[in-house]
Order: sequence, then structure tokens, then C-alpha cells
Amino acid sequence: MTIHPETKLGPVHLCVADLGKLSSYYTTLGLYLHHRQGKEAVLGDGNIGHIHLHEDSIASTEAFYRDALGFDLIAQYVPSATFLAAGGYHHHIGANTWAGEGIPAAPADSWGLSHSTIEVPGTQALGAVRAQVEAAGFSVLEGEDGYFVGDPAGNGILLRQAG
Repeated sequence: MTIHPETKLGPVHLCVADLGKLSSYYTTLGLYLHHRQGKEAVLGDGNIGHIHLHEDSIASTEAFYRDALGFDLIAQYVPSATFLAAGGYHHHIGANTWAGEGIPAAPADSWGLSHSTIEVPGTQALGAVRAQVEAAGFSVLEGEDGYFVGDPAGNGILLRQAG
């Protein structure tokens, strides 16, 4: 099943050591600090165009983002990169193995990406995505803001209703 075509990416959550350096860097890229929660900085107060992720395997990445979540496969650079999207967008998710295949996920308390957000329009579409992910064998944790799931490389994702 394909994910709803109006699905977008929401804020990106990062664990940061030096908020000043982080803010300066991301402001240059056009991302602004939305708010900070302890050592976590939330970037973007609206939709993020796309994200790029390091993954441990392109095959498992496509199995998760295409087959479980329902994003469309837009392009592949075999064997090391894949690009996926909803609704015909050029790509919402770019994933690669350029830092190496099979590299273990970073420890949960390390600096870097905490999780990204996928915003699905409507409770029915969000429920369908949750059911797809669970049917594919991935654990989904219900939280206050939506559903948390980890991709095969350990990148965290918050699935939530848009709005």
C-alpha cells in the first residue's frame, strides 16, 4: 500500500552538544531552531523538504521505507543510495551506505539525529501506516505525539498526524 500522497516531513530532532554552532550551521541551510528540550534541539517549525540518512543496507532501507511505510521508490544509485517520496515529490528520504555497510547504529545517547518526523494527513491514513509497519514486523510504540518506530539502521521516526 502506498503512503498518502500528501505525506510530508515535519521537524527534525537532534541531540546537540553546542547549540550555538548547530544554530549557525543550520540557519545557513535555511533550517531554524524551533525549540530546545534539554540536550535535544528541534529544527524546523513547518515541513522539512527532505532528509538524508546513513543506513546499514540499501535492501533493508527499501524494505522499510518502501514496503512497510509505503513511500514510492524514486531513484536508485546501485548499490549505495536510494531515494523515496510520497506524492511524486523528488525525494522526501535520501538514504545511503557511503560511510560503509553494516555499521552499527549510534548509541541512543550520542550526539546527532534523535528522530525525524513523518506527518500523515488524517487519523485514518496514520492508522493505515501504523498497521502496515506492524504487519511488516516492525515494533511501533505509541507515544503522546504519535507512533515511534526505528528503521533497520536505528534511525528514529515519529509518525504523527499532520496539522
